[in-house]
Amino acid sequence: LKALSSIPCPVVLDADALYFLSQHPSFPIPKKAVLTPHKGELKRLLEGHKLEGSFFTTAQALAEKTQTTLLVKGAPNFLFTTNNLPYILPCGNPGMATAGSGDVLSGIIASLLAQKMGAVEATLVGCFLHGLAGDIAAEEKTPYCLIASDIIEYLPKAFRRLF
Repeated sequence: LKALSSIPCPVVLDADALYFLSQHPSFPIPKKAVLTPHKGELKRLLEGHKLEGSFFTTAQALAEKTQTTLLVKGAPNFLFTTNNLPYILPCGNPGMATAGSGDVLSGIIASLLAQKMGAVEATLVGCFLHGLAGDIAAEEKTPYCLIASDIIEYLPKAFRRLF
């Protein structure tokens, strides 16, 4: 845990890391961190930080307080950053609400961060690529048959469409 607070490079925090942070709100989060909670995980984080109010005001307050990039996963996705209005990211489809899809998203964002992309840009591009790959997979397999590995399989096609 001491290593996390002193990490000099950007890091993506999801799942159990978010649970830990909700239980230890005074734990120092790296400033370049990207947090990727779904709405239930966000609720726990907000309670731990004793932030109350509307969804937008509390999520924005959390991003400001922790100086992190906060991607709230869902339909649509919402991105909160310091000193900016929230981004609404309406990419993806209902078939992507499947086990492991968030892990794929975290991996895409982490890979972009590792390539020296800034946290906000990596999260925006990663979220869009994730959603586009999911949409391409849903076109070919239907949203009902979509699994997380399909998103990975269709990433090359998403990259080709985007770039």
